[in-house]
Amino acid sequence: MSSATASAPMSTTPEPSCTNHDNRPPADLLVCIDENQLCAGVIPHALTMATAFGGKVVLLHVVESAKPRAANHLDPVDWEIRRREARARLSDLAQHYQTSDSEIEICILEGHATDQICARASEKAGDITVISGQHDDGRHDTDTAQHIYASNVARRVIEADIGSVLMVPRSAFAQTPQTYSQILVPLDGSSIAESALPKAVRLAKAQKATLTICHVTAQPDMPQIGPPDDEVDRLQGRLMQRARQVGRHYLNTVKDALHDCGISVKTAIVEGDDVRRALIETVNRRNVDLLVMASHGQSGYTDVPSGHVTSYVLDHAQVPVLMVRQQHRTNGSHIVTDAKSKGVRPPSNAIQ
Repeated sequence: MSSATASAPMSTTPEPSCTNHDNRPPADLLVCIDENQLCAGVIPHALTMATAFGGKVVLLHVVESAKPRAANHLDPVDWEIRRREARARLSDLAQHYQTSDSEIEICILEGHATDQICARASEKAGDITVISGQHDDGRHDTDTAQHIYASNVARRVIEADIGSVLMVPRSAFAQTPQTYSQILVPLDGSSIAESALPKAVRLAKAQKATLTICHVTAQPDMPQIGPPDDEVDRLQGRLMQRARQVGRHYLNTVKDALHDCGISVKTAIVEGDDVRRALIETVNRRNVDLLVMASHGQSGYTDVPSGHVTSYVLDHAQVPVLMVRQQHRTNGSHIVTDAKSKGVRPPSNAIQ
């Protein structure tokens, strides 16, 4: 992660409206349900997002053997019994969480869990896969082996290129559809990071929430060889001042472009030695209900499933995280500006 503080790509004519920010078809929420229904607490969050995105909730369960790759050797009668049991469990969950404003379907798949979930998620671009968080919440009343297995499946789903993922930590499990009043979107000046904005704006409008766009400025890397150097300290101070100015200008430009979206937008410049921890601290300090961020940022390295900042946040956030993954490569155009990154480095240190 670079700490360069050069000028960000800016537009003198930001788009005046949000009409083109997200005109995709309705997005369904595909909720992965394990055999013991340990993650049923994610369903209320899925219901909230399905309402915002005009889609429905689909409860997914994969019937598989103890050795998934050897599924063909199972007794067909045993398979049928397990399918019926799984369908009955999902039907009970659907009935329990169903509301007059929501639609819940059930889907029973057979085979290897990760393969089947990813295949279903890939059927329609724009669908969002919903999984439970990777970290434990301190409870000890769950089956440890089942919890580890579910966590491994969740990790493999995140690493698959299947589109957007909603991760709900156990600390955020709920019983009724959730209300988000504070939504945070970290931006680093790249068009990839800005790809999270359309969904965040749509959620904020549906929830009448405040949308906070933030940029993290980290201390620039300076040589530490030799004795303390006052000139190095002064240079570091000037670089930080420049980073704050550039970041603030960039966020204000984005805020201006969102002016006609009908939502409350705030900006926040965050400073910290570690961007990842700074984001987690910002979430806690600002009582954020939902974090919406792109799977990648400035680096745009598509040979990894998510940047190291996003991966860290997914593993450590105590609030739901909607990771937005672009379905197509960006050409450098910014969502909220007409600028293109052509040899000009945007503000750094937010999302990788």
